[in-house]
Amino acid sequence: MKRERTFSRSDVVAKGFEASCIARDGALYFWHRNFGVRIEKRSGKATLLTDPTALPEARWVATSLGAKELEAAAAKRVKR
Repeated sequence: MKRERTFSRSDVVAKGFEASCIARDGALYFWHRNFGVRIEKRSGKATLLTDPTALPEARWVATSLGAKELEAAAAKRVKR
């Protein structure tokens, strides 16, 4: 079983890659570059987020797109 790397909220916001987390209240969060969404567990209501301070301090995991973005950024750093 592959263990997923986790990131802090500040990592996700600073690097801008797509990531998700589940908050203590069960809400699902996604963030990518400058925008995000919060999806409430019970109602399914989705809320657009533009303020990164609205994101929870939680363990964030890169989505499949986010992992590709991180790999591409790492490859650029190696080439320099």
